[in-house]
This record gives sequence, structure tokens and C-alpha cells, in this order.
Amino acid sequence: MIKARVDDNLKPAGTTREVTGAGAADFTLMTVYSSGKLSIEAKTAQGSKATTIDVPADSWDNDQSALYHPCLALDRELHDNVHHCCRRNAGVAKTQLAVLGKEQVAVPAGSFSTYKVQMSVDQQKIYAWYDAAIPHHLIKVRDPTSKTTAAMSRRQLC
Repeated sequence: MIKARVDDNLKPAGTTREVTGAGAADFTLMTVYSSGKLSIEAKTAQGSKATTIDVPADSWDNDQSALYHPCLALDRELHDNVHHCCRRNAGVAKTQLAVLGKEQVAVPAGSFSTYKVQMSVDQQKIYAWYDAAIPHHLIKVRDPTSKTTAAMSRRQLC
């Protein structure tokens, strides 16, 4: 379960991510954004760890980015640069976003006309397909580096 909190300007305020049912691999990861800093606390079966890092003003939380991208002008050739905060390695990565065009995509939830968005971080590229219809639900994500694909079901879109 992931809970993302934003401020009145839709900037990240914090997140809570809980993984349960995995036994010894269960964990809770909590973040708080405040005054250009990101505080991260991880609680695992092996104990707790915490750290704080500096974050640029244009930063977005990884879990929040799926909400941020549909707010962009997806119907135009978009190129944007933002910073994404990655709690996993307590780092900030400059991310380039580009709308590559429209594509028809079939997933368990059905067939959708989508906008394909490429997110480039260093040499890694991740692709996301957003429904062309407003409110631009995230339909599919593919990470060629880890060879993973996530497709949305009808239940996840409701």
C-alpha cells in the first residue's frame, strides 16, 4: 500500500509505503518533505534506519510522479525536465520527460487510445502509457532495464 501526500500546490509532502505478507521482507518506508529536505525512515524486521537529503525545489516523489505526468500537456510534443526523489537509494535524479505520441494499448482493463511518455534517467528509459481521455489514467508502465511491465486492470482504473 502506498499513500502519497501533497501540499496545496501539489508538491510532495510525504509518502508512506507498506509491504506486508512477505514475512521477513515486510517493511514500512516513510518520507517527509520540508524546507528543501527529504527525511526518509525505513522500518524492517532488522531494525530502523533514517536519513535526510537535500532536494531541489522542482522535485517530485517517485510515487507522486504517476499523478503529476497526466497533468502535463500530453496532447503536445512535450519535453520537460524534473527531479525525481528515489527513497530506495536516498537520491535525487534529473529526469527528462518526452511525449512520444499516441498508441493503441490493450491491457486486462481493455483497449485504450494512449499517450506514450518516455522518462529518461541517465542511460535508463522507462515508458508509461496514459489514457488519451481525461483524466489520463495510467494504463501501462514498462521498464526495459528490469524487463518488467505493469498493466492496469479495470478495478485499478476505478
